[in-house]
Amino acid sequence: MHVTDHHRADPRLARSLFKELPFASDSGRVGVEEFTDGFLSGLSSVLSAASANGKLDADVPKMMLAHSLYAQWQVLMRRLVTDRLDYDDMVLHDLPNSRERSSSCTQ
Repeated sequence: MHVTDHHRADPRLARSLFKELPFASDSGRVGVEEFTDGFLSGLSSVLSAASANGKLDADVPKMMLAHSLYAQWQVLMRRLVTDRLDYDDMVLHDLPNSRERSSSCTQ
């Protein structure tokens, strides 16, 4: 959660980051891809260790799961920095299901 806490400390910067990062110019894209590849590789290593310890099924493709977890984290961060998700709900409680989310958005 330390990355999430870091972004929570400066929501304006986080909003800019999540808004602009996907559209980085060609010169900036290399750094973005290197960071993302390193992050995914590290996450895949953590998942491999979990698999070796019997905490994750050995048949689960680690890099595919790493990509899925990273994508889900990005969605949660976008919701968090655009005030569509409360931090305490994300960390301390179950996330609201889509029906609860839809009704809270219309209120």
